[in-house]
Amino acid sequence: MKKICILRGLLLALSLLPLLAAGALVLWCLPETIPAHYGPSGAVDRWGSKYEALLLPGLTLLLGAFFLSWSFWGRKVKGGERGFFLTLGLATVTLAALNGLCAFVLYTAWAGVEKLPGVGLRLPLAGLGLLLAVLGALMPRVKRNPWFGVRTRWTLESDLVWAKTQRLGGKLLAGAGVATAGAALLLPPLWAVAAALAGCLAAAAVSIAYARRLGLEEQARSQKEE
Repeated sequence: MKKICILRGLLLALSLLPLLAAGALVLWCLPETIPAHYGPSGAVDRWGSKYEALLLPGLTLLLGAFFLSWSFWGRKVKGGERGFFLTLGLATVTLAALNGLCAFVLYTAWAGVEKLPGVGLRLPLAGLGLLLAVLGALMPRVKRNPWFGVRTRWTLESDLVWAKTQRLGGKLLAGAGVATAGAALLLPPLWAVAAALAGCLAAAAVSIAYARRLGLEEQARSQKEE
């Protein structure tokens, strides 16, 4: 119970902090017009009202509210305790990453940054790739649960199908993460984003197809034994 209270406190703080900081900046510090969007080259391609600085913190608050709500009813769902805490931990990490992104956006708005450093989208994409690789490495270690992993009808009905699918899905997701990080460093930003999406979709499609094949094979064996 103590762990859940600590995680809920972190979720609450990470949900509120960006909006409080953005509100203070909008009221007292930001100019009326701020950089609202950066193109692939890193240069500003649209300027907007200072109130647009509230959008990302507002979305962070909504996502945090969802995570907090889930923390109360998610544990009641039948499944592994470890999977529940892992999912709650990932929710906290997600909000922490969004807090960092909000801080960066608020800084560029306050400083009136007209061109981002040469990295542009590369660092966020590389960070996403590393996160996917970590998630892929964790997947085979998690027991059957309804929150984290390749969750299909077949995996949720069989421990064997679950274990085999998570092993393959974890490798594919980790591979997609490494490929995403590499693409972020080597390819133009738009191509890197396309490569990241293609890798994740391919990993998901292959994992789901593999789970279905294993499930059908197990179903056929059970019918023969009967």
